Amino acid sequence: MTGQDAVVRLFDARRRTEVRKLQMDQLPRDIALRPDGKVLAVPATWGPGEGYVDILAVPSLARITRIPMPYGRWSRFSRDGRLLILGDHEGRAQIYDGHTFKPRGRPLLGHAGFILTADFSPDSRTVATSSSDGTIRLWDTTSSRPIGSPLPGIPNVQVGAAFTRRGTHLAAVYDNGQGYSWDVRPSSWARRACAVAGRPLTRAEWNEALPGRNYAPACDATHR
Repeated sequence: MTGQDAVVRLFDARRRTEVRKLQMDQLPRDIALRPDGKVLAVPATWGPGEGYVDILAVPSLARITRIPMPYGRWSRFSRDGRLLILGDHEGRAQIYDGHTFKPRGRPLLGHAGFILTADFSPDSRTVATSSSDGTIRLWDTTSSRPIGSPLPGIPNVQVGAAFTRRGTHLAAVYDNGQGYSWDVRPSSWARRACAVAGRPLTRAEWNEALPGRNYAPACDATHR
């Protein structure tokens, strides 16, 4: 855990005792523990143009590596620990290898506000990012391409997002107390696209809406 004292503290969850602490020279933000419990990602910053992300060994809190990232804010590992996503106050996010900590693919760009949350789907094929601009975006983790357009929500209201129901849905909770649950299954998106278009999607339309998914745009009679 971290606090305004810029100290990272490691606790024994069973004994509820502090195991080790580390004084940072900048303020830690939203930290993430790799699922195997061996690595901690710590974004730290005092403000615009400053900061980094320290990758720390657990339980020693010795630094494994430092990722340059001014104004970093959010970190999250995938459920299998193979991927790490970092987001900043400028609306940028980047996926990294969860073991080598090298960047994978291009930056995820599209939010107008700072990154509030990021969450991987259980199969790690998709990552959802949310922002202070009120939008939620879905990204294909292999290509770093956006999946469709941003999910409609409440403009310029801070929102957090997380996958639920084994990754078939995405929960969105806004700062004003409202919330939504989105069905994000590709099959549901395909059926909805058929209903809107009134015809099967072309290959180009399919790739734009569902990058990385096998082309299978057939619409049954109920969607025509």
